[in-house]
Amino acid sequence: MKILQVSQYFPPDSTFGAENYAYNLSIEIMHQGHEVIVFTSAKDQCKERIDYADYNGLKLTRLYNFSRTHPYKSSKVSEIFFNLLKTNKPDAVHFHHLAGLCSSLPEITSSFKIPVFFTLHDYWNLCSNYHFLKPDNSLCPFEWGDHCADCDFHTNALLDKNAQRERTISNREDKGQFYIQRQIDLCKGLNLAEVIYCPSRFLLEAYKNAGIPGKKLRFSPNGMKINNQKNDIKTRNKQHFVFIGSLSVHKGIDLLLDSFSNLPENFKLDIYGSPGQNQNSFWSQMESNLPSNTKFCGSLKQEQVIQTLSSYQALIIPSIWYENAPLVINEAYLAGIPVICRDIGGMAEMVEDGITGLHFTVGNVEDLTDKIKKINLINNFEYDKLSLRSIENDANEKITDYYQSINRLNNCVK
Repeated sequence: MKILQVSQYFPPDSTFGAENYAYNLSIEIMHQGHEVIVFTSAKDQCKERIDYADYNGLKLTRLYNFSRTHPYKSSKVSEIFFNLLKTNKPDAVHFHHLAGLCSSLPEITSSFKIPVFFTLHDYWNLCSNYHFLKPDNSLCPFEWGDHCADCDFHTNALLDKNAQRERTISNREDKGQFYIQRQIDLCKGLNLAEVIYCPSRFLLEAYKNAGIPGKKLRFSPNGMKINNQKNDIKTRNKQHFVFIGSLSVHKGIDLLLDSFSNLPENFKLDIYGSPGQNQNSFWSQMESNLPSNTKFCGSLKQEQVIQTLSSYQALIIPSIWYENAPLVINEAYLAGIPVICRDIGGMAEMVEDGITGLHFTVGNVEDLTDKIKKINLINNFEYDKLSLRSIENDANEKITDYYQSINRLNNCVK
């Protein structure tokens, strides 16, 4: 088979969780004897351009800087994608994200009688800022469509960056209509899918409640690259904690720093990562006011993550949004350490409170501080007995679905 993977970003340009998952899945499908091509976007300081590259055997088509000038619907991107399908004739197309690309790509794929698949990584199809966070960073009660105009109306910074709406829209009513149509357009693509893979049950229910047919939605945990190497727990630094991820507002870095400012000096925190999109000023402000017991350690290469995690007492994920299924949680388990996270979203599913980590209450610095002090109570858990899903098992599921859908469509054509 020839499989086309579509992702908002992709390594080596971007190496956050969703992009790494799309890459690992693509590599494994290729290792199982199939051809994989990738359609993605990227950014640099140049003008719009298309770049073709071979990355570890994957054939990449990268659209640089197209999202700067177009709304979520782009005739330019549609035309490029149409020609890609016409030239390469893939057997199936697997979408990971359409942000920075175009909402009509699933419809174009379907017009070629090619089966469509989705893996959902966040809530972008329903929420323009991806995270269901209001302008004051409080949690949205899962209201979308016309309600999105209320967020937009009260802040230009939040949704102007992410919704990519036409700047001529200024009044509340027109903004409301824009967001209603936006959800219709993006969910139309989901409704064309053979299967929509949801790495967390929490995210699955959110899209089901938005009207996506339950028969298309499938709980499917993200597969991981797993080796049999066991980390030596004796090398861990007690009372030494770590954060790895995007250095962005929605990741709760400020909450984490507030907590460590309240802890004794012998409690240490190392921070690894890089600022997310439009987050440079936020992180600069945070970095200039780091508590004395915290240290910014720069970015990590993907192959360094598990070994780095293994030397800490615990990973902390203080995200303020409904996280879907952070890959770094599974990486912490592979490294043999517990996780401290909030008690909401997919995080709470992945971390069993009191067993594989601890939950702290949403927005509660005191509770987070208390959990950091208590995490040593569960450090004897046997992490090697966790049944994490392998990327091989994950890829097998997708390949089976591809074949079944291709055969079904071929029979329909006959």
